[in-house]
Amino acid sequence: MNPEGTIIDPVISKPVSDVTVSVKYAGFWIRWVANMIDGFILGALFLILSILQVFFVHTPSNLAQEIVQSIVSMVVRVVLTWVYFVWMTDVYGATLGKKAVGVMVTAEDGTKLPIGRIILRETIGKWVSAIILMIGFIMAGFTKKKQALHDKMAKSVVVYKNPEHKSNGAVIAVVVVLGVLIMISILGILSSIVLASLNVARQKGNDAVVQLDVDNAFVGAMTYYQSKKSFSGFQISTTSSASLPSCSSYSVNISPNGQEIAILGKLCSKQDSYICSGISGQNFDKDVEVDSIFAQSGTSTCR
Repeated sequence: MNPEGTIIDPVISKPVSDVTVSVKYAGFWIRWVANMIDGFILGALFLILSILQVFFVHTPSNLAQEIVQSIVSMVVRVVLTWVYFVWMTDVYGATLGKKAVGVMVTAEDGTKLPIGRIILRETIGKWVSAIILMIGFIMAGFTKKKQALHDKMAKSVVVYKNPEHKSNGAVIAVVVVLGVLIMISILGILSSIVLASLNVARQKGNDAVVQLDVDNAFVGAMTYYQSKKSFSGFQISTTSSASLPSCSSYSVNISPNGQEIAILGKLCSKQDSYICSGISGQNFDKDVEVDSIFAQSGTSTCR
């Protein structure tokens, strides 16, 4: 009770008999900072679990076991995240992140949010808020009571425990900067993965072109042999050579008696590998992969 005899309750959002209201709703940015802190805490927990998994969990011996282990690991993380948010909100009214910035979750009338509505808020509610391009979360910056979509669904609000609370600008700034740096790092990693994948795809595409050209040259060598009865003097046409990717090159090896030929094309995805097609007597070797030592040895076979 204050000196004037009026009770001030920071979590009551409407007048109740002679009680005077004093509520300060938490906006988008302070809630974002709280979520970042929660993210750091859960990230540290998951890192510890990953380390423990390396030392104590049996390494998968086949693909099926690896898939099962990955699914179990994912389910454990989802359950732990769900329990963290639901349990702490139910018991304390706030997660560690919210506690750190001095806010809590209550029902719209200032009372404790029932467990059923907490579960609705932390599961379906946040899922809906996320799948609409995170607009459900952004709503907290524009609605009257600073409610996100999941708050409206659960009829909850996020308020400051102390309406006179003044946010620590330095803490918020540090968390925001860390969050931005982490996001930039994640984007950088994702970009590297995408670029690496594109490079691999391009190299595989080049390899397909090389293989096709070698096969075409093989057909040309067969036609040449039918008319000459020998591979001696056979050369790949200039047009075919021009169609090769810049990362590749041709090599044609013919035996001294002109009865064997090996046509090799440098693969782009591997530095020391060639694709080889050729004829040795009555044997046809199509698209055999050989190493650079074999290719440069001048042999007229692919085996």
